[in-house]
Amino acid sequence: MRPNETDNSIVCMAVAGAEMAINPKNGADIFRLVLSGKEIIKPRRLGEAENPWLFPFPNRLKQGVYDFEGKKYSFEINDGNGLQNALHGFVRAEPFSITEQGKNDQEAQVTLDYAYAGELDSYPFPFKMSISYRLSAQQLKVGVKLVNTGRTNMPAGLGWHPYFGLPLGKDKAEIQLPSCREVEVDKTMIPTGKKFASTRFDAFHSLKGIDLDTCFELNDKGQINAVRLRSGDDHEIRLWQDGAYGFIQIYIPDDGQSIAIEPMTCGIDAFNTGEGLRILAPGESWELSCGVGLG
Repeated sequence: MRPNETDNSIVCMAVAGAEMAINPKNGADIFRLVLSGKEIIKPRRLGEAENPWLFPFPNRLKQGVYDFEGKKYSFEINDGNGLQNALHGFVRAEPFSITEQGKNDQEAQVTLDYAYAGELDSYPFPFKMSISYRLSAQQLKVGVKLVNTGRTNMPAGLGWHPYFGLPLGKDKAEIQLPSCREVEVDKTMIPTGKKFASTRFDAFHSLKGIDLDTCFELNDKGQINAVRLRSGDDHEIRLWQDGAYGFIQIYIPDDGQSIAIEPMTCGIDAFNTGEGLRILAPGESWELSCGVGLG
């Protein structure tokens, strides 16, 4: 069943002209976001997790297979394009629990937790994941904390996959990216190892006639970077990511009515390439943040 705001499992937040709706049952997924009266994220009917969190890896894992510290593991092949890859990990479909919620005149906030015991053969590494949403009139700030609760090292990569509406279609939209390089992929959408300087989006550039399902590696890692989007009406959004996120995936669906702007801590197939992969020791925690705002 598609979530709706009358479902008592849905978390709805509103403050100072901003609104959001979250589905804890499906990966703490945001399926609606309004800032200063502007609908930034709206329900899309693409599945249970519409703007999901991607863990323990974002993007693709080649043939679903990886080696870690001398052992071989295998994820289910689930690439919707018919490619022989594993896609986006498994947290996007997992139930979270609400552990904190509050509101004042300027901000509403909620924290949701997920504890994983390591039961999957594909990823036998226990962890706890906390997602904190802080909503104000013109911004949503998101904090994520991951803790390795197991007794061995744990490979980790995180991504967020939000779709932002293009009310007048992509032909009327413009995008600007931070300094970056484009990652070349083969016909299976796995990196070839080549990267190219990307300059066409250094300033705002029209999306007219452009098709993107492209990974960009940031040149200036370790600092806040931001993508800016003009969606063709009277507002501009800014999606920022802290220094833990070294990559961005940009994807435009065929209908041209939305665009996915995806902060990622690692590259495509990072469990095999090691690019941006984080290894958490037992008991180690990892905190990172990103957000979206107007103007």
